Amino acid sequence: MKTLISSVSVFNGEILLEGLHDVVFDDTGILSVQPAGTHEAATAEVALDGTGRTLLPGLIDSHVHITDPQQLDQLLDHGVTTALDMAMWPYEFQQQIRSAGHGTAIFTAGAPLVSHHGTHARIPNFPAESMTDDAEGARRLVRERVDQGSDYIKIILESPGHGGLEADVARAAVDEAHRAGKLVVAHAAAAGAYEIGVEVGVDILTHAPLDKKLPPRLLTDMLQKHIATSPTLTMMKGTADFYAAQGLDFAFANQAVADMHKAGTTILAGTDANQAPGVPANVVHGTSIHEELRLLTQAGLAPVEALQAATSLNAKVFGLEDRGVVEPGRRADLVLVSGDPTRDIAVTENLEGVWLGGRPTEGTK
Repeated sequence: MKTLISSVSVFNGEILLEGLHDVVFDDTGILSVQPAGTHEAATAEVALDGTGRTLLPGLIDSHVHITDPQQLDQLLDHGVTTALDMAMWPYEFQQQIRSAGHGTAIFTAGAPLVSHHGTHARIPNFPAESMTDDAEGARRLVRERVDQGSDYIKIILESPGHGGLEADVARAAVDEAHRAGKLVVAHAAAAGAYEIGVEVGVDILTHAPLDKKLPPRLLTDMLQKHIATSPTLTMMKGTADFYAAQGLDFAFANQAVADMHKAGTTILAGTDANQAPGVPANVVHGTSIHEELRLLTQAGLAPVEALQAATSLNAKVFGLEDRGVVEPGRRADLVLVSGDPTRDIAVTENLEGVWLGGRPTEGTK
């Protein structure tokens, strides 16, 4: 079904296009993006007036945890058309989620690589077979994840002595993953974990440190090694509140994002949305992406940069070449909001329409 949105402002994933545009799409993808007045309403089965509205690429959340297929619908209801899961097991559940046939598009790391000595090893029902403390075991686990169809590899890092993978084990995992053409995402919620992640050459550091400031040297190394970060400020804020008595402080995470942004590090939008028991903060699927965008702007990103973090940059870093931008030939994953989110990031919550693969979702006006 061909849809025309006429006279609409377009944030194409990188910039707000000059002037108003007519955008035509169907379930094969985006067909055209032309200056307003180019298309007659009769050329489409569905015609919507975009006056006063902005069309965006569907939002991408670079860090979620899916434990119930219904969470895919929650994400989509709030404009998240692609989600990157960071820990999913068992393998049979992964298969169920991938074949759910509804809600946001989902990618996953499968079960992450965890040390026997870390807090993640004590998560209820965490698979013992995903724990390792030696390099050859890490290589074997990476090969298993690749064989299971994991889209990227997740490893758990902590400051030295706090139960994360040791540097030599993490380095072996990174080497094996890169050999297989897979990105490596590292859990790193402390400055020391960032140090290890940069040292062994992971691709993405997820979370932001709550314990102390990142040294300038580390910021330089991140930039030189093209290491991106998904700081999950929504989760870090909740975690800092939970562990305030232990000295963890959200101000460190906020400062880390400000410093990484100033240094030129690629910053991605991710929330750590989860409803798992026993975690320091439960972050709601869907609504949290809008809170994350707000927190990113409070840390120093301009609204346009925050929008890039949730669209084109997430797509580029994770190799999702068919989405994240509004241009002909790309997937018609689209979000329509009233107002201009490039001036006021809170406008992303003013959802008027969401399309996944060119098909309108429930609630689209």
